[in-house]
Amino acid sequence: MNLDKKYIDKFLKIMELSIKKNIPGKRDIFINFYGNIGVFNIRIYKNGWNENKIEDFRDDGICLDDRFIIDEDHKKYLDEKLDNIIKIIEEL
Repeated sequence: MNLDKKYIDKFLKIMELSIKKNIPGKRDIFINFYGNIGVFNIRIYKNGWNENKIEDFRDDGICLDDRFIIDEDHKKYLDEKLDNIIKIIEEL
């Protein structure tokens, strides 16, 4: 696995914001990171999680591994996706 520092920094920003913005039962953010393949999933429940709620935001299979980033359009798409997630969390 090879991760570009830019993507590592954005992922760490997402993690940091998630830790700061998470209020268990009132505003819940779930992140799963699969280090062997450089992929993460995120789910945001703006008014708290429970088993009957559907997440307010969800993105699965966000791949940060350079082996799977195929061209400049893909890089731009990934940058926009990560920036959008950061913005969503910041606005909580």
